Amino acid sequence: MINQKNPAGSFLIFLLFFFMVVQPVLAAFPGLAPETKPQAAAPVTVETLALRTTAIQQKIKVIGDRIGAAKNMENEATANRFAMSLEDLTLRTTVLRETEIIYQRQLAALTKQESLQNELIILDENGAQGTDKTISQRPPYSLNVYDYYFEQLANSTRQIEVAAQALTVGKKLLLEANETLLGAEKKLRALAETTQKDTAAGEWQKLLADDGKELAQARIDLLLLNADNYGLELKRAELKRNIDQQNISWLKENLTFSEEELAGHLESIDARRDELEQRIDKLLFEQNIAENKWLAAQRQVDPTQPPDERKSAIDTAYLQAREAWRETYLQVISHNSSMLQLLNREAQLWQRRYAYLKKETPAGELKNWRNEARVEIEALGRTMALQQSLQNNVQAKIAATKLQLSKENIDPEVNSHIESTIQALSKLGERNFEYLSVLQGASELNQRLLLAIDEHLQEFNLGEQVDVVMATIKGVWTYELFVVDTQGVTIGKTCIALIILIVGIMFAGFFTRWLHRRMLLRLKMGVHATAITEKLTYYITLLMVIFIAMRSVNIPMTAFAFLGGAVAIGAGFGAQKLINNFISGFILMVEQPIRVGDLVQMDTYLGRIEDIGVRSTKVLTFDNVQLLVPNSYFLENNIINWTHNDNMVRARVTVGVVYGSATKLVKKQLLEAAAEHGEILKDPEPFVLFEDFGDNSLVFTLYFWILVARVMDKKRIESDIRFIVEKLFQDENLVIAFPQRDVHLDSSRPLEIKIIKEEGGESGSDQQPCESA
Repeated sequence: MINQKNPAGSFLIFLLFFFMVVQPVLAAFPGLAPETKPQAAAPVTVETLALRTTAIQQKIKVIGDRIGAAKNMENEATANRFAMSLEDLTLRTTVLRETEIIYQRQLAALTKQESLQNELIILDENGAQGTDKTISQRPPYSLNVYDYYFEQLANSTRQIEVAAQALTVGKKLLLEANETLLGAEKKLRALAETTQKDTAAGEWQKLLADDGKELAQARIDLLLLNADNYGLELKRAELKRNIDQQNISWLKENLTFSEEELAGHLESIDARRDELEQRIDKLLFEQNIAENKWLAAQRQVDPTQPPDERKSAIDTAYLQAREAWRETYLQVISHNSSMLQLLNREAQLWQRRYAYLKKETPAGELKNWRNEARVEIEALGRTMALQQSLQNNVQAKIAATKLQLSKENIDPEVNSHIESTIQALSKLGERNFEYLSVLQGASELNQRLLLAIDEHLQEFNLGEQVDVVMATIKGVWTYELFVVDTQGVTIGKTCIALIILIVGIMFAGFFTRWLHRRMLLRLKMGVHATAITEKLTYYITLLMVIFIAMRSVNIPMTAFAFLGGAVAIGAGFGAQKLINNFISGFILMVEQPIRVGDLVQMDTYLGRIEDIGVRSTKVLTFDNVQLLVPNSYFLENNIINWTHNDNMVRARVTVGVVYGSATKLVKKQLLEAAAEHGEILKDPEPFVLFEDFGDNSLVFTLYFWILVARVMDKKRIESDIRFIVEKLFQDENLVIAFPQRDVHLDSSRPLEIKIIKEEGGESGSDQQPCESA
């Protein structure tokens, strides 16, 4: 961590560390330098290889003599001289022998390096000669030849991955080996500075440190040689891949279709299918026997008998063996059944590959094949991963079971059963490996078809592009959303139904408006009957449109049967009011307790009906406010319909005059006011009632009849009558009463008036009585 208080000093420490430690390490071992991509090693001349080989052989000879000398030192005299045990003396011999082994491995690495360089020379020559020299067979080529070279290309690609990974791991090992070498050198320097360096113990420690340093250096040299070999292997794999790619390109241009070859593949698949079916029949028979033995082994264990250690061990081992064989047969039968299905898929793949070579398959169909191949490859990959996990589990069981055989004094019969268990597990492992190979082959066959289709789809012309687009649209158009009564409901059917439904809704609106005009003009129907007929016609037309839309695209009506259940459940929980209002709307249309244009009073609201809908009714109040009233409200509450039978409504105006007024004159003037207004009906005649002797007035009420066409008509006419009454009363000096109170004082004695001062205030004058007249 950099010291923030003294950054300059920290930076100098970093530079000192870099130049004293990091740079020398990288300079001494170029393979340790970080690289973004593994690089192939540069070739080494034959003379250099010979010199290296001679040097290593000399080291092996010297280290052999040193091992002999160290072996001779393993005696009591030497142990006493150096003050240590014989076991400590053998440590140096072990280190020297390990060094000798590493020198021998260096020699083998040099031999391999020479072989790799010779192989690179041959590959360079083959690559320069072209495909005419690398492929001995003349064109045209069959798919068998193509598959052979395709497998070679796959192997080359895998070799490149392995070599690149080995180079990466080798660099990490070099770093660790360099740390070991630095530790050995540090130990030598410490021994050189110790005070015991001239003693026998100090001499022995120096020998061990020198041997450790030599061993660390030998390991680094071996790792560097291995890194060079990995680089050569990487270059060899890249050259092979380039040659294989050239061969594949040449083969693709000269592939031919052969019906005989296809027939041969299909006959081979049929033969393998027959063999698998026979094997499955045999396995089923043997599995039945294994199942019976397993059941018998379970019944053989009797918990009621007194415990017998030997018999219990034998029974347990026997039961484990029977369980192992039973599980083996079940797994193998399952694998063979799956392999039988893969054979059917393999036959289909071969047919598609040959159909592709004929170049008669539409691009859209090729795209479908590609999608199927991708799905198949993913499924096979998951199956192989699962199978590999099961295989690891089987190997772990085999290892654990073999450990049981290593126990001492094991009963021979128990030993026999354990060996039977191992045989069953080993047989299962073999069949698992066989199944994995079949899965890998099926995946590679799908990959070959997928690769060929991908390359073709990248190069197709405009016509094929149009075919692909049309095939994609067709695939989406025919995609099934769900199936009802063996009838598939696809996206295309749904879109057509929606189009018909939209056009039908537009037609229903146009048709009902046209019918509305015809009924008003020709049939002379009333407004109320016309509105009801219009709505009923609209909803019936909508139902017919929905039915026609469903039938036109062959969508069964049972596809929407679930809606009935959904509506029933919704009505039982949260849609009661919705259904209630829906049904109430039709009742209002049929019974007509209210109609469009009626003047209705709901509690404190008075307004005119503008529209009766399916769920709610629109009411326009005198304040020009539109209310949306649920239909059920009109059936569940008391509603005053002022114009249910006709538009004639009785209105009234109440007025109070002071006491002492001429009551006959008041009545006359009120009737005269009604007569002056032109909108008040003469029949029935207006009349006046002397309602009451009020607290402050004599109360009279004028009753009269009017025809209401608009919401404000009643209030407007009543207001006009009040204006007329007020004018007529002024002309006749009739006074309209208003609330008033008379206060009577008792004057039999003077009123006492007191002036009281406020609390906490200044003292005022004394209270003095005051007389009042």
